Amino acid sequence: RNSVRDARRLEGEIDRIASSRTVLDPSKPVGSRNLGEQSWPLWGADFGLGMSLTGARSWHQIVPEIKAGVGFLSDLKGGSDVGGFKYGTRFALTWGAALRYVPSNGSRYQLRADLTNRLSSIRYPDVYFRPTTSGVPPILTGKDQSVWRNNPSLSIGLSYLFSR
Repeated sequence: RNSVRDARRLEGEIDRIASSRTVLDPSKPVGSRNLGEQSWPLWGADFGLGMSLTGARSWHQIVPEIKAGVGFLSDLKGGSDVGGFKYGTRFALTWGAALRYVPSNGSRYQLRADLTNRLSSIRYPDVYFRPTTSGVPPILTGKDQSVWRNNPSLSIGLSYLFSR
């Protein structure tokens, strides 16, 4: 077992999440509302607490961890799409698990694999819930206008320890 000095620590992340969404135009007839899939990257920033499940030790140079925190997700777009949808900037709760590879030579570099979930809300525009003036049925019926969505991600990276 190797000694791991940072069994609990503060963590911060800034991420670009490559995502896409289906753009809908509520004013068009049902068969032609779908305008296709468009790239819609999100940016995330969060901070929280991470904790080693093996305490101040590793198991075969592997350290399993859990983490939780708070942050924000944003699409960094100023306006809404043709259907009136705008993601904007949203508060997010984050939690997850990680595996860290800790070299036995005391190196400040470590390899990481993180599975993180970001829970954030989205709000659909009013026009999604009401028929248009031309009698076209609404996109959504009987659903909440604001919903919470899970956004899981897997990342693999390199960490640098500033104090060791």
